[in-house]
Order: sequence, then C-alpha cells, then structure tokens
Amino acid sequence: MEDYRIITVNDNTIKCFRDGRIFTLDNRCKKYEKWNERTNKPNNGGYIRIHISGKMYFAHRLIMIAFVGKS
Repeated sequence: MEDYRIITVNDNTIKCFRDGRIFTLDNRCKKYEKWNERTNKPNNGGYIRIHISGKMYFAHRLIMIAFVGKS
C-alpha cells in the first residue's frame, strides 16, 4: 500500500507521496485520464521547483500542504 494524498492546486489535481514523488493528473481528455510524474531537477540552491498553471511551487511545500495542511 502506497502512502499518498491527493490535493488540488490552481485547479490541478496533484498526488503527493511521502517519499517526495509528485504526480499531476492529465485530464485533457476524460476518457484517457492518467497520472504523469513530475521529474523536475533541483535549482542551484538544491530545491525542486514545479510549475503548475504558470505558477512556481517548491516540491517540499506541496508535500507539506498535502500531509500537514496549509500554513
């Protein structure tokens, strides 16, 4: 059993896992909905940034929102 939480950010559905993996739901076609893994590389500071609907989020913030709640 995998431990994950599903959240919605900027009208996008995101699946966050405790080990740091992040998937987004590709629902352009309702018949072929699928989860895509976001494999963004760290920036110079070592933080992984993920762009969702034109806005940048740090991966650790998305995981915190999913498991702890909004701060």
